[in-house]
Amino acid sequence: MAASSEFKVQVEKLEHPDNWPKWKWQILIVLGANCLESITDGSRKCPVLPADAQPQEKKEPTKWLQDDTKAASLTACVLSKSVAELVLSCTKANDIWDKLCEWFEPSSTQWMNMLIESFFHAQRDCKEDFSVHIAKLQKLFADFNDELVKRSENTLSE
Repeated sequence: MAASSEFKVQVEKLEHPDNWPKWKWQILIVLGANCLESITDGSRKCPVLPADAQPQEKKEPTKWLQDDTKAASLTACVLSKSVAELVLSCTKANDIWDKLCEWFEPSSTQWMNMLIESFFHAQRDCKEDFSVHIAKLQKLFADFNDELVKRSENTLSE
């Protein structure tokens, strides 16, 4: 369970690679809603103060540390015990995120192969609504195109 001051959301615990994509999507939404995604992905670094820093500037590292702790706690509280053990040595939100990506993100080639295979072997479960099945195919297609962009290759047209 991750919470902010305005609302509470339920995020399933990350337990294994099978629930990584859904978990990642959910936690990124929670982090984004709390303006913490840049802390987690490492794009927002802890400010380094100049020697002649003004009083207002001196608050910036404290704010960053508070945000880092909040991002780390939001992430850590939705990890299963076995997954949490993988990141026990991490002290910063970005370190936790990088370690989780290292463990759960497939390599680029593996990912491409899995996407292609999943797309061409996709079958609709008779209990599944057509719109749900189409959404799954669209997600696979979008993920495949995203991977092609990362590789600087031509993308597939819709």
